[in-house]
Amino acid sequence: MNRQSKLARLPRSWRSRAAFAHLIACCFAAVQAFGNSDGNQTGFADSGGFVLDTQDVVNIGFADSGGFALDTGGDDGTGTIGNDDSGGFTLNTQGDGAAPPIDLNQTGFADSGGFTLDTSNGSATSSDSNQSGFTDSGGFSLDTTNPQLGENSGFADSGGFELDTGGHDGRENIGFGDSGGFTLNTQDGTGSGVDLANTGFADSGGFVLDTQDGANVVEDTDNDGIENDADPDDDNDGYSDDEEIAASSNPLSAFSLPPVGKVIYVDDNASGANNGSSWANAYVDLQSALAEANGSVRTQIWVAEGVYRPDVGPGQTFNNRSSTFQLKNRVELHGGFMGNEATPEERTGENEWGSVLTGDVGGQDWHDDNVYHVVTASGVDRTAVLSNFRIEHGRATGPGEWDKRGAGILADNGSPSLRYLYFYGNLSWGTNSGGGGLCVYNGGSPAIFSCIFIGNYAEWGGAIKLSMGSSAALYNVLMV
Repeated sequence: MNRQSKLARLPRSWRSRAAFAHLIACCFAAVQAFGNSDGNQTGFADSGGFVLDTQDVVNIGFADSGGFALDTGGDDGTGTIGNDDSGGFTLNTQGDGAAPPIDLNQTGFADSGGFTLDTSNGSATSSDSNQSGFTDSGGFSLDTTNPQLGENSGFADSGGFELDTGGHDGRENIGFGDSGGFTLNTQDGTGSGVDLANTGFADSGGFVLDTQDGANVVEDTDNDGIENDADPDDDNDGYSDDEEIAASSNPLSAFSLPPVGKVIYVDDNASGANNGSSWANAYVDLQSALAEANGSVRTQIWVAEGVYRPDVGPGQTFNNRSSTFQLKNRVELHGGFMGNEATPEERTGENEWGSVLTGDVGGQDWHDDNVYHVVTASGVDRTAVLSNFRIEHGRATGPGEWDKRGAGILADNGSPSLRYLYFYGNLSWGTNSGGGGLCVYNGGSPAIFSCIFIGNYAEWGGAIKLSMGSSAALYNVLMV
């Protein structure tokens, strides 16, 4: 009996199924016969179909899907896999990750909920440590310091920076060393509240951001215990920071001062107008120059060689033992001039102590009637300067408490600048006396630079006495 007769004898429902099986067998034979032909003229040989298993049994990095099959073998839906041809597809990984998965952009695939790129384990291995579907990259770094050709960093050089986000000492192994701290300054120097530098922030007056050790950054240039932000005179030179900035001098350096605003000339041998305007018209006594100098600006008094008594000049009484040369803030007395110099630098040094401040009033060379203090520097600061003078023959032997102290110079709560001075033959004597050459009391703190003390006498401190919370900074000082 032939095949057709056999099919005719089968029930009708069985005959349809047998015909369908026969068709499948023929298709399979056709595939076997034609091999790798281009059945649908796509430009690619038919693969014969393949199965993509997404069930995570081989650690390919996707959660178990239950498996699915993809037919790429034809375009007519008759493939053996049972899926219609997709005609191409788009992989959407930007879904919302909600359950159940949905197909928000109608790609034919449920949204995956995104994927994760793992760069966390820090080693350049080919493993997939968290089964993300991607091999570990070994981490990555952003180079903004000095990218080299081939690094493909994609950033222009920034000048370099270090960012420590793990702590303050670099021990967290975050891959960056401590930055050492850096300063963000938005100060414009004028105290205005505007954004002069177009930073997007109004000028704040400056602040410091410390990224190193977590401690506050303290700046105290003169070490006086007052931070620069609160100290009106950061270098303790007697001139305020505001005044120095206005005068273009450095408020952080004691060697940078505002310019001299006035010069007064003194020469006991001058014969001009006696008004201190020049060497020719110089004052013939020092007290006249001190009376004119009011300290409104930085003032210098240039004193030529000669002998100058404190009891001569405006407001003084001849032979008065209480007469003294009182120093003033912002007034600098400089001796050692010949009387023809245009600048202090023109002094040759041959006449360094030719300008003499003497206490020898009353009977000539009879010292028991000399002044109690040749110079007084009480209540002054560093801007009061005395330099290049010989100070001699003071006699602090008077009846009052202060008349027994500081025959050469008395500095009661005074902190003058004393430079290149020669103290000679000064005497302080009596109960609670002291400081034949120099006596400093009540918190005074003079700066004494390159001075010589010879033949000065006192019960306490023949050369220098410091008392009642006082101090002194001595540089290159000789006491004999």
